[in-house]
Amino acid sequence: MNLRKLHQRLRPRSAKDFTHLGDTTYTPDGPLVFIDRGASILGVAHLDYVQWTQPQRRGNIVRCPQLDDRLGVWILLDVLPSYGVKCDVLLTDSEEKGLSTGAYFDPPKQYNWMFQFDRAGVDAAMYQYERATHRAMLHDYGITVNPGSFSDISTMDHLQCVGINFGCGYHNQHTSECYANLHDTKMMVHKFRYFASEYQHIPLAHEPDTIQPYDPMDDEYHYYDQDAEWHYHLDRHH
Repeated sequence: MNLRKLHQRLRPRSAKDFTHLGDTTYTPDGPLVFIDRGASILGVAHLDYVQWTQPQRRGNIVRCPQLDDRLGVWILLDVLPSYGVKCDVLLTDSEEKGLSTGAYFDPPKQYNWMFQFDRAGVDAAMYQYERATHRAMLHDYGITVNPGSFSDISTMDHLQCVGINFGCGYHNQHTSECYANLHDTKMMVHKFRYFASEYQHIPLAHEPDTIQPYDPMDDEYHYYDQDAEWHYHLDRHH
């Protein structure tokens, strides 16, 4: 994994520093950058952050708050292509405000499924897209699905495909103590590679009107209530 590229993605302070990478749409909540690589799956990452500091690295540990989600940006732009994984890329803004510009995305094609690397640790979250069959698919690749709160794909069910948010090895997000263990990052990238090699050409459809109301007493949790308002889980892993 190219660590020089990682530092290149961590250093810019503004989302505008990434707009030259693709077709940019300016929305009321910030820019939306789309990179069409001719793929059947869509990778999403957000450019905004809660805090910014100069990145520091010692061995496999990288420290700075903007790892959430510039680490995901690096994975989509630099790491996955180096392993031959083909995906279109959508870079968003204002996710940390709960106003992801992903909500404005008008896809030029029907995607089989979409994904992010915007989650602490080494599991995954699926929000309103989760079904038992999806959990079983990911379990086959050593990935456990757990509750999540919110990320860009939470606002993108108008794409009518399943969304998955993969952990990427960062911790203590939204604080000055945020760090990533790149050993865990690499492990999750490899698990994703194997999953994508099997499923990238398989449509995983999602119909937004089938979402059930949120019930905090139901283990089969969903994150919309009757008024389509978001319920934030106490576990802010994303």
